[in-house]
Amino acid sequence: MAFHNVEIPDSISRGMRGGPMFRTAIVTAHSGYEQRNQNWLDPLRRYDLSYSLEDRSRIETLLAFFVSRAGRMHSFLVKDWTDYYAGWASTTLAPSAPYEVIGVGDGVEDTFQLTKTYEDAAGSYVRPIKRPKTGTVKVYVDGVEKTEATHWTLDYSTGVLTFTPGNIPPNGDDVAWAGEFRVHCRFDSDEFNPVLDVGPHSGSWSGVTITEVRE
Repeated sequence: MAFHNVEIPDSISRGMRGGPMFRTAIVTAHSGYEQRNQNWLDPLRRYDLSYSLEDRSRIETLLAFFVSRAGRMHSFLVKDWTDYYAGWASTTLAPSAPYEVIGVGDGVEDTFQLTKTYEDAAGSYVRPIKRPKTGTVKVYVDGVEKTEATHWTLDYSTGVLTFTPGNIPPNGDDVAWAGEFRVHCRFDSDEFNPVLDVGPHSGSWSGVTITEVRE
């Protein structure tokens, strides 16, 4: 198996349904009281592409992508249109903050993991971002934007940010980023089973799903 650094076409991903999935074990006593245990600390994302396949051309696009991945064999990237950016990455959606704080400098540490925090009044979850989108990432130290290659480098396969010598964040300065990211996924099936509904130009493929690959 291998990771193919290609993204499923927007024409397919834009109409899919899905998102994060947790796994919780629930034991119900005879009295009706429950005991709940969180089996997964980190969610996995799962998507159904069936809703995107409205015509023959989209089916053919997905067919080419599916065969090139050898079904479940090779993984790829997908844009989750409900959750694909941190900070000011999107020009059409208003973010809650201009950037995402990922750490505080101490004058020594030169590496930081890109993350995105989800929170409300009752709790929070920090998601490691391991597949940032090339060409969209901006990095800030104490609110000042820094330049890629000059001040920092980024491993786009892990989301690890490294500051270059002489540019390590000073003690007490916030380190932050803004940008887009993608989800590392694979197909759930080795079979391609579309149906041509009415005539040669319309069709469907029900139940075609993709699942996030945990990294």
